[in-house]
Amino acid sequence: MTDLSHPILPLAYVPLYRQLYDVLHARIVNGEYPADTQMPSESELGRLFRVSRITVRQALAELHRQGLIFKIQGKGTFVARA
Repeated sequence: MTDLSHPILPLAYVPLYRQLYDVLHARIVNGEYPADTQMPSESELGRLFRVSRITVRQALAELHRQGLIFKIQGKGTFVARA
């Protein structure tokens, strides 16, 4: 199953990780991923958006740098409170 509402375009001028970052950022800001909830796993995001795990990790790293998510070792990635 893919997420066709926000397609990631491999031949676009914007890097894949940035496209994924933009989609995830919008979902966090719009409340689709509410604060303190667990986000899909790296592998699940890769399957949903048809991108590599490395691409997912780059997008999540940027979200982490922006303070939008946090990780708990062995538990997963969660949306930070605003």
